Amino acid sequence: MKIGVQLHPDRGTDNVMEEAQLADERLLGFKPLNQPPSEYVHEHCLWGFQQDRAGVELRHHMGVDNLIWASDFPHQESDFPDSQETLDWNFKDVPADERYKMVAGNVINFFHFPTT
Repeated sequence: MKIGVQLHPDRGTDNVMEEAQLADERLLGFKPLNQPPSEYVHEHCLWGFQQDRAGVELRHHMGVDNLIWASDFPHQESDFPDSQETLDWNFKDVPADERYKMVAGNVINFFHFPTT
């Protein structure tokens, strides 16, 4: 199965999800959710990116706590063994606390990995 999402540049993903939910309730009889769909996504999903400055530049729209960087090692499209250069390029001028969250902290929290 393939799923496509068309985003309107002036509305963003949150509005698209809310509009879809309202249509599902009205047209398909779905029960109303307790909170907007975008809140479920922000609470339960992480958005990953690799060699992609856009992922970093959109961090305040998507939420720094919901973004994770990946080297995708050992896959073919991995940036290994140049991961450090990619990190430096991706996170140029990003505050250290935000960089830490996207590179390690968010994954540690999401999967409840021990930190010691």
